[in-house]
Amino acid sequence: MALMVFNLVAGGLIGLLLAMMVAASIRESQWRAALLSLAAFAGILIAWGILITFRSIPLVQTINLILLIFLPAVLLLAWIPWFPRSGRSAYDPTTIAAMDEREHMFSRNELQHHPHLAEIYYADHPGQLEADRTIHKAPELGEPGGIYFHPRFAPMATAAFQVLDDSRRSAPTDHLSADKRAQSVEPETGIIL
Repeated sequence: MALMVFNLVAGGLIGLLLAMMVAASIRESQWRAALLSLAAFAGILIAWGILITFRSIPLVQTINLILLIFLPAVLLLAWIPWFPRSGRSAYDPTTIAAMDEREHMFSRNELQHHPHLAEIYYADHPGQLEADRTIHKAPELGEPGGIYFHPRFAPMATAAFQVLDDSRRSAPTDHLSADKRAQSVEPETGIIL
């Protein structure tokens, strides 16, 4: 009798949790998540119904006890708010630290096309030179000889990057006067300010 009561309580709590997931998914217009939550809700109802219906079988009792032992831990983990809600923690912009974006490998890839800027950067960061040269010698993404090259799919990646390049060139710059554009680039390093 006690096992049946625990099953009813546990099934009810899990059902409530899944119902809350369905409600949150619908509220956030995430229909796929809502459908998955509804499917999980139905699966939980069926599973706990089987456990209650066949509770007299020793194997079912063992499985049931194992599930009931782990259930509180799983439920506690599910109820913890892992992501803070907006307004809970104040955003302090004074804690932002300045960073040289060239510390990121993808930003440094552009240095291979600008030898003067590369010379300045690698004079200050000699440890990056060897690794970057090795990367620059490798085939570009989607080029023959590269790890990800496939004769049918590689042109798609090339076309996507071409669209990005074309969109940069077509971006309107009228909002900046010629003087502001000239002032927004540091002359010695070419870094956009």
